Amino acid sequence: MNIIFTRPLIDSEDLMMNFFSSGHKIIHVPTLSISESNMEPISTEDYSGLIFTSANAVRFLKLKNNNKNIKCFCVGSLTEKSIRLKGFSNTVAASGTVNALKNIIINSKGDLDKLKLAYLCGDIVFYELDKELKKEGFEINKIVNYTSSKITNLNDKNIDLIKKYPPNIALI
Repeated sequence: MNIIFTRPLIDSEDLMMNFFSSGHKIIHVPTLSISESNMEPISTEDYSGLIFTSANAVRFLKLKNNNKNIKCFCVGSLTEKSIRLKGFSNTVAASGTVNALKNIIINSKGDLDKLKLAYLCGDIVFYELDKELKKEGFEINKIVNYTSSKITNLNDKNIDLIKKYPPNIALI
């Protein structure tokens, strides 16, 4: 089977290797470019928890101190794995949806020493998690620590690969 992957390489490399190892033809055609934003490092001492809605938010995390025991709320298992690889151990993962993450955070209210959380995210969000949590009594500092931009052109190499191996499926 011929498969096109459109996620940035760092987000899809493992899955691409699994398909490739199973004998599939893989064409990588990213549609987004992910870049670090101009984020000032944050102090974990100012917060009782950090919220991550993507592995990209973890990738571009900048800290002033090295408190790896802070509570980390992650949207899913990949994001949780990313923060654990950075040495954080006090993590919890939702089932992969922001709504599930919101419910986990709300249900953790009694376990937090203060209700001030840092929400690390990209420049484009589809769910206003910070606004929803503010309605529940949390103080949220929304920090945009990465940006995304569309890639709108294909290079000649990718065009040739697509012609030579017409895709059966595209994973977006």
